Amino acid sequence: MAATLQAGAGGLKFSPTTVTIGQGGTLNVSNVSTRTHTFTIQSQAINQVIMAGQSATIAINLAPGTYPFVCTIHQSSGMTGTLVVT
Repeated sequence: MAATLQAGAGGLKFSPTTVTIGQGGTLNVSNVSTRTHTFTIQSQAINQVIMAGQSATIAINLAPGTYPFVCTIHQSSGMTGTLVVT
């Protein structure tokens, strides 16, 4: 199972802000802005830097649950979201 997330869509935010993915799935994060962003789940040591206009595929090998994620560069501007693993 795969899910897609956009970083920088419409400003300093993720779209959608809540992403649901099955355990063992992949998350495709596309940076659609002109700034560098990160996809970071601090409690799980996941920190993917995504340069402007680039994409990254992240394997989600987490136990089912809810995980907050942030862009560490723009977290203070509210660039946060929630990953739900089923």
